[in-house]
Amino acid sequence: APSVRFCKTDFFPSLRPGQVKAMNRHVGRENLNNVIRAQGQENTRLSKFSYEYFITYTPDKNGRTNTFQQKPGTNLKYYTIYSCGCDNDKNRCRTGTDNIVPIEAVVTIVE
Repeated sequence: APSVRFCKTDFFPSLRPGQVKAMNRHVGRENLNNVIRAQGQENTRLSKFSYEYFITYTPDKNGRTNTFQQKPGTNLKYYTIYSCGCDNDKNRCRTGTDNIVPIEAVVTIVE
């Protein structure tokens, strides 16, 4: 499984635990004040929110992400971005103590 800290794979019903492979083992996380420019109190407030994400092949019907899914008869391949927002710093966010909101988005690539 990807080395996520707080965006756990069990937040996503389409994934099968233990069968998730992040693309190139890439997992990203950041505090919002590092991606949104702000000054003073607003910068301090943004530093208390973070997100984490990982990208996989879109899972098959069994929740496995080890091979790409393709629409039959096309060059379309499907990838899924899984991300979570948290109301704490990226290094302090924890399941069970912080509010974590999972988001799932399917991306279609023509090859």
